[in-house]
Amino acid sequence: MTLAATVRFIVRHPLSRGQIPQNLGRFAAWQIEARLVPGPVAAQFVGGARLFAVPGLTGASANIYVGLHEFGDMAFVLCALRPEDLFAGEGANIGSFTVLARRPTPHSARQLRLTGPSGRNLTFGALF
Repeated sequence: MTLAATVRFIVRHPLSRGQIPQNLGRFAAWQIEARLVPGPVAAQFVGGARLFAVPGLTGASANIYVGLHEFGDMAFVLCALRPEDLFAGEGANIGSFTVLARRPTPHSARQLRLTGPSGRNLTFGALF
């Protein structure tokens, strides 16, 4: 995405209303941090979750800039899914929808780091 297209995306995004300077600041900070820090960078996401991003991952970068890259779809996941619902993310990019759907409590998050995914959040690796 070009610089002009990125700025246009940020300025026109629904979550930029009243937040344009802050979101443009996140854009600038990410561009600097991504070039100075080797490897993946843990970026703050919704509800205290973190996304691990590297330069070139457009979806991850857009989440850093505005909070919810794909506003309508991501807001639906946040608002409509109930704990008893089954959510299957196909993992097309970085798994941000799966992170939104999961939203574990702090205690559960510690357990997940120790034991791996559990419950109704199913994770599949590449088949070939």
